[in-house]
Amino acid sequence: DWHRYFRETEAHNTVVIDGRSQAEFRGRLKWSHAPRADAHEWITLGALDYADGSHYGYERLAAPVAHRRTVVFLKPYYWVVRDELVGEGQHTVDRCFHFATADVAHSRTTGGVQTRSANGRADLAVIPVERDGVAVELARGGPASAGGWLAVGYERKIQGAVAKFRNTSLLPAVFHTVLVPFRGGSPWVRVSARPIESDSGSLIDRAFEITRPGGRDIWAFSKGRSARFHDGWVTDARSTCVQLDDKGAIVGCALVAGSSVEVNGEPVLVLDRRVRAATISVVGGHSTIELSEPATIVASTLVAPECSVCKAG
Repeated sequence: DWHRYFRETEAHNTVVIDGRSQAEFRGRLKWSHAPRADAHEWITLGALDYADGSHYGYERLAAPVAHRRTVVFLKPYYWVVRDELVGEGQHTVDRCFHFATADVAHSRTTGGVQTRSANGRADLAVIPVERDGVAVELARGGPASAGGWLAVGYERKIQGAVAKFRNTSLLPAVFHTVLVPFRGGSPWVRVSARPIESDSGSLIDRAFEITRPGGRDIWAFSKGRSARFHDGWVTDARSTCVQLDDKGAIVGCALVAGSSVEVNGEPVLVLDRRVRAATISVVGGHSTIELSEPATIVASTLVAPECSVCKAG
């Protein structure tokens, strides 16, 4: 039943738990219930976009699961997708990504998948950060039960591809995926996990590094008010990204829901209050700072003599 397939969770770019839909299909225009959902945060700045929300469609399972997804766009380089799954017991978790082309291939280098356009001018790589225990499945234009189709209008579908990153995991669990646009041949990033310690003691606190041309970015996600990662780096933010150039010098950072990032006691960025978001970058000796709301910079090793402060609306 194609109508049913295109309406259920598996036909969308989201997480499927135990092969079930977020709501049970009960007819052409009917569902078992309307899942509860929360929008936690939406921020747009010049350096990044950040969206964070939860849904509770899987609370009806015998072992209930809550799904929280955070999407960060570090402009103009790549997207980070974080999926937090809170619950108990063992579950099968599928992260589904649908493509408008059937020319999608596995990548042994990244452990993910990537498109292969005819002219190589516009492609996308989808890369899992946590590679242990993940199985990657690709389907192209099969029966409705297998997927690999896109709905482009009422009773109109086109052949495409769907990639599923499958884990069988005890909950709570967290998974990160990096989406990288690239041109020609292969993507230009390398992704690796990093250790993290947090005062929350949460099993879903994570840190990882993304190496790119000209430098690398170190990310940390934590539920605590103090997280330590990457040899003496400390932050009180829920989400943090520290950018380094190819010589290892810090040239920028971003934080969400926090006030400080320090490295070995040196203040990369310290504000007088917690803010929804803040970014700072140095290019050619010129510092640019963005704040989601008014705050005072207490200290920063990145503030140059000439500094621009932009306040988001």
